Amino acid sequence: MTTKITNEDKLKKFLSDHFDETRKQSSANTINQFAELVFHWFNDVYENQSLVLETIEQQIYSMVKYNKGGKKDTAGFVIQEINLTFENNVNSAVKLAHLWYSKENKDVKRNTTNSNYFYIKNDMMMIRSEFSNHPQKIKDKNKIVRLPLNQVDDFYNKVFKIDKGTVERKNLVKILEQLNDTLYKKLIVSNVLVDNETNTFDIKYNDLAKKLQGQSEEAINLSKNLIQITSFFTDLLNYLDDENNVAKNGDVLVSTDTDNQVKLFVGNQIYIANQIEEGEKYKVEQKIVNFTPSTTKKTGTNN
Repeated sequence: MTTKITNEDKLKKFLSDHFDETRKQSSANTINQFAELVFHWFNDVYENQSLVLETIEQQIYSMVKYNKGGKKDTAGFVIQEINLTFENNVNSAVKLAHLWYSKENKDVKRNTTNSNYFYIKNDMMMIRSEFSNHPQKIKDKNKIVRLPLNQVDDFYNKVFKIDKGTVERKNLVKILEQLNDTLYKKLIVSNVLVDNETNTFDIKYNDLAKKLQGQSEEAINLSKNLIQITSFFTDLLNYLDDENNVAKNGDVLVSTDTDNQVKLFVGNQIYIANQIEEGEKYKVEQKIVNFTPSTTKKTGTNN
């Protein structure tokens, strides 16, 4: 006699398998493996350079063609769902890898029970209690405590003595510095021949022309778009820096016309980014959007 499998049995089986799978995806062991790979990638690519974590996370997302927070087309329809487990894992792995990179890069105690910060073992993340959120009486009794993975951000901030608001402000400058440095190295230095003895340089026009062959329209359009992004964003920063555009309570004052200009610009950039991601650079056509703030009535916004 065979036992009939009920719908409840099927549901329980699915739930059991699903629970195990999701637990593994967000486990300390998974974060450990992820962080180790990111750490070694840091050393290969950046070689003791300072890092901007927001930029690093975006690079990781681009490796799997994922957009943080999901993705919508210009009409507002969702074309890629948000994957919060993946986003949380990336955030935790990058922060732990950065801690190793900055604090224990060549230290043999890294990720061991002798570490001055943390180690991961038996699917548990253990940290020095001084960096935990535990009450002081627990810290006094225990040098090492277990850290819930949803508190990695707090742990990281305590190690680096970070005030979140201050760091977010500094990160904007770091991102712009990194972009400037990348563009300088990729577009200027790579196309210049320097004579260190005479301290002179020559532009490698022929080499640059060869790089352009067969893709001049793409390259010129993408270069124009780069100019559009930097020009528009600079004008927007100047607008935000003008005290006449800020209310007494700190809210930014934005007119409907100005808001529409910004949305038109962002919508155009979303369209262009989608074409580039899909390998259709030939479709990139810059639609110039000038930032000309309206003098009509402004309303406050916290955005």
